[in-house]
Amino acid sequence: MFFKRLELYGFKSFAHKTVIDFFPGATVIVGPNGCGKSNVMDSIRWVLGEQRARAMRGQRMGEVIFNGSASVKAMNVSRVTVVLDNENRVLDMDADELQIGRQLLRTGESEYTINRIPCRMRSIQELLMDTGAGVNAYSILEQGRVDQIVTAKPEERRIIFEEAAGISRYKQRKVEALRKLERTESDLARLADIIREVKGQSLSLKRQANRALRFRALDAELTQLEMALISLTYAAESQRRDAERSRLEKEQAVLDDLVARMETAEGELEQQRVRTETLEEEVRDLQTRLNHERESIAKYERAIALFGERRGAYERQSRQLVEEAQAAAAQAEKIDAQSVEVRTARDHTETEARRLEALRDEKLEAQRSIRREQEQRRADLRERQKELEQLRERQRRRENEARLSQSRCEAIESQTAKAREQLATHSAQRADLERRLEEKTADIQRLEALVAERRAQLEHEIRVNTEGEETLRRLLTELESTIQVHSESNSRLTALRELEKRFEGYSGGVRETMNAAGEGRLQGLQGVLARLIRARGEYDTAIEIALASNIESIVTASARDAERAIDYLREAERGRALFLPLDSLHSPTGERTEWLEAIVRRAGVIDIASRLVECDAALRPAVEAVLGSTIIVEDLDVALGLQREGHCERYVTLNGEVISPEGVIAGGALQQSRLLGREREIDELSERVAELKAREDALREAVFARRESLRAGGETLNQLREETHRADVDLARARNDRDQTARAIGDIARRIEEHNSSICELETELAKTRGHIEGLSAEARQIGEQADAAARAIDERLAAVENLDKALADASEALNQAGIELTSARERHAALRDRAAALQAEGDRARRAAEQKTAQIATLTEQIAAAEREQQEAIAELTALRARHETTEKQAAERSEEREQHLKVIEEARRSLQTLMRDRNEAQNRVHEADLRLQQANLRIEQLNEQAREKFRKTCYEVVEDVAALRQKIAQREADAQAASTQPAIPAVPSVSGVPSAALAPIDGEDGEPEPQATEEELLFDLPEDPDVLRGRIRPIREQIARLGPINTVAIEEYDELRKRYVFLQAQEKDMTEARESLIKTIKTIDKTSRDLFQESFDIINKHFQDMFRRLFNGGKAMLKLDETADDILDAGVEIIAQPPGKQISSLSMMSGGEKALTAIAVLFAIFQHRPSPFCVLDEIDAPLDDANCQRLVNMLREFSKTVQFIIITHNKITMQLADTIYGVTMDEPGVSRILSIPRHLLKDAEDVRRHAKAQAAGGNEQ
Repeated sequence: MFFKRLELYGFKSFAHKTVIDFFPGATVIVGPNGCGKSNVMDSIRWVLGEQRARAMRGQRMGEVIFNGSASVKAMNVSRVTVVLDNENRVLDMDADELQIGRQLLRTGESEYTINRIPCRMRSIQELLMDTGAGVNAYSILEQGRVDQIVTAKPEERRIIFEEAAGISRYKQRKVEALRKLERTESDLARLADIIREVKGQSLSLKRQANRALRFRALDAELTQLEMALISLTYAAESQRRDAERSRLEKEQAVLDDLVARMETAEGELEQQRVRTETLEEEVRDLQTRLNHERESIAKYERAIALFGERRGAYERQSRQLVEEAQAAAAQAEKIDAQSVEVRTARDHTETEARRLEALRDEKLEAQRSIRREQEQRRADLRERQKELEQLRERQRRRENEARLSQSRCEAIESQTAKAREQLATHSAQRADLERRLEEKTADIQRLEALVAERRAQLEHEIRVNTEGEETLRRLLTELESTIQVHSESNSRLTALRELEKRFEGYSGGVRETMNAAGEGRLQGLQGVLARLIRARGEYDTAIEIALASNIESIVTASARDAERAIDYLREAERGRALFLPLDSLHSPTGERTEWLEAIVRRAGVIDIASRLVECDAALRPAVEAVLGSTIIVEDLDVALGLQREGHCERYVTLNGEVISPEGVIAGGALQQSRLLGREREIDELSERVAELKAREDALREAVFARRESLRAGGETLNQLREETHRADVDLARARNDRDQTARAIGDIARRIEEHNSSICELETELAKTRGHIEGLSAEARQIGEQADAAARAIDERLAAVENLDKALADASEALNQAGIELTSARERHAALRDRAAALQAEGDRARRAAEQKTAQIATLTEQIAAAEREQQEAIAELTALRARHETTEKQAAERSEEREQHLKVIEEARRSLQTLMRDRNEAQNRVHEADLRLQQANLRIEQLNEQAREKFRKTCYEVVEDVAALRQKIAQREADAQAASTQPAIPAVPSVSGVPSAALAPIDGEDGEPEPQATEEELLFDLPEDPDVLRGRIRPIREQIARLGPINTVAIEEYDELRKRYVFLQAQEKDMTEARESLIKTIKTIDKTSRDLFQESFDIINKHFQDMFRRLFNGGKAMLKLDETADDILDAGVEIIAQPPGKQISSLSMMSGGEKALTAIAVLFAIFQHRPSPFCVLDEIDAPLDDANCQRLVNMLREFSKTVQFIIITHNKITMQLADTIYGVTMDEPGVSRILSIPRHLLKDAEDVRRHAKAQAAGGNEQ
């Protein structure tokens, strides 16, 4: 591989396209200071991927674009291409030649290419990696880089050794592996979070799935029972339908008999009607025939009159033709006489014409004699004129050439003006394009801002959507919890109400009494006292204790009602009960009340028990009777204190202790049935259930609203994604438009240059053309003088010819006169001849007209005879027609009389048919009623079918078959079980409570084992034959389903999907863990390979460095050393230890500039000796060297140039001697560099480049 070609356009000072060809060996580039030599090396570094603007000796990368000069405008693009020979496939591409290109627009857009195909900079770096030809490798060295090798820190110096060792590719792979490892560990962390979240979701979802399985089992039993009920109902309705169908068939038979009789009567009536219609048709036909005969009689009468008129017209026309034939014969005789006179005059004119013809021939011979002499004179004149024409032609050619040249001048001036116009137009276009480029750039900035805004909105919507999903999950959890609490509270309320309904907790006498009242056997009972009163919550215990056995007292309207209830209990032997008859109860007296009020006012006393109870006003006497003498106090101490003070009343404490008026105390643990608290609990639970129901509805609405919000948010998110995509597309399109505009500006700039060059060429051509015009004008004037002399000789000969012309004209005039007279005579002869012929033709026509008239008269005579015959025939036909007309009138009268008789018969038949129709209508009504009943039966069956289709998507017939199949399966299962000796019979399951839920596979970390899955046999239920029993079974199942509450029917599938997702995530986690281990192993392998390669290469380069140092310094010693403080050889810096001969230097910084340069060169050539780069670019590395050291360097370069291609930029004459090829860089135009190929023998120093450039420029101008 070697450096083959370098192409520059718009790079730094190389404004114009510049191509530099390189060849194996050494190529030297020379030139004065400031001419742009180092820009060649900068372009190589830049195209290979240099990203540092300071390395390009600038502040920003845009400075590499040519910025204009005094004579050349600034460029908008910088483009560099290097062409590498790759025949030996050093680079990993299947191509003999490799082009690497880089382009930078002034707008900041950059592009890399390989073989003109756009690529990434990384692709170029990877292609050149470990070849020593990269931008940071040892193949490109400038003077500052040489110093840097010596003065750099050991860690920085290590880079070129890594390139030489060929481990750069491994380092890059290690960086990529570390990056992948970091991403993998991050993904593993995120995956662990997701797995934890999936486990959390599985618990709630499993509960829902279990409830769904329970629902499926209940639904299966409900479906089988409903199918059995429909099957039984369908069978009963089918029997009813068959009975109605039989009844319908009987009525239909009666109807069919009546219809047959009606059809017979209608047939007879139809026959009479047909005969009548036939007679009517015959009457109409006869009437029509009469009308036709009348019309024919009238027509024949008109024809007879017409024939008489036609014969009279023929006779008049015949008389007129006789007169016209006679006139035509007289005219023919007259024309024959005129024809004789005309023929006589024609013969006389023919004799005169022959005489005039002889005179004309004599005049013609005289004219021919004069014409011959004239021709001779004219021939001589033509010769002279030909000579004159030749002279004039030569003069015209010269004048034409002069005019053409003048036209060419004008065309050149026009082209020049046009070129200038195009130059101005393109300049304006370039300005317009530059303005548009600025607009495009502004649009791109706006679109970039829009894309950023859309992306920010998209991220915001994603966050909002995520928060909404989290809120939805929280709401669903809360809804599920609320549903569960609601279900529990509702169950508790139902149980309490059931207890109340059955009077559980009450004595047997109370239950029997209240049940009898409920059944209507006892009247006047208001209810049990515990249900009729309410106490505040904190006084429940005290009031219930105060009531004691009275809590079960039954309040009656009157004592009589109580007596009847007691009698009922005694007779039925159902136990005993307490009664509170409202009409016989007594309240405390006024004194008693005042006494109690005094006690109530004491400390620790709460109130009289009756006042702490709420009830209806009508029940107040009962409350006062049982609680009016009981006082509620805070504790036992207060009650005992009151007793000691003499207030001997019945006291009850809040804790339930009781003190009787006699001082008896009752207390301890409470064992009451809490009948009073039950009523309050029912009320509280009712309110609680209502609140939970409202909360559940609110949460459902919130869940629905949140889902709708998420759906709308999803639509907004999709819309934002679409808008972001559109904005990205618009941005890409805008960037493409900007690139096209920039390329268009470059094209117009090239056209402007072409126009400037064209204008210069046109102005040169214009000057040459004007000189040519002056020479042609002088030659044309000389030829014009010769032509004037020839014209004078022609004028003399022309006078003689004119005399002859005059004589010839006189002869011609005489000849013309004779000819005119001859022509006149001939015309008269021809006119007479024509007149004679015309008269002959006119006579013939008159004779033919007379003959035609005679023939027409004969034809008319025949037509008159024919008309007379037709008139006689019409008279005979008219007589016969009148006789037929009388006969037709008689036939019409006979047919009309017969028709009237048939009409009377039809009327009698119609009356008989109406009687039959009444009987038929009655039979039809009976059939309709039977059909209606049948339709109703069919409708009921259809309703059953519809019900079956709605519930089971089947017809009733299919349901009956399915139920029969189910019953058969149940019977078969029981028969199989009974037949088996080792297995007990499995009876049909009476209810779904005996069916286990289907199995749910657990997720790792869940508690419990999966329940056994219900088999198909376990889902077969007992199907009674009684519809009422079936309805009784269906109702509780529906209630159980209702108590299950909302069912997430997809929970089972969702749980299964969640479990599959968990398995998938576990597999992913395993794969990523294995990938992480693989990456760690790969990194270790890369490190080991890199260590081995680096150590091996370092030892070899160190040995070469020692040899190179001694060769360049003619002695001394040096070595390379790795930093021993580093933990790893891959991180160790490289130290240079050098001792020039005769010196003891403790630090490289104490070396002179030349010594540093030689030391660095020794390092460079040591590396080249171990791993030579295909090419090496050196920029003035010989600057700090004296002549002797420079000669040593040249000798070394010459030795290596056999295997390495060197491109050397230098000022040194000694270094120039190394060159196989020399290029000079000059600036003919200020600020614009140009490359010259210079023969080696002409170059002594750098200043010769400028002199050689001036010589080339001067030679070009002379040419």
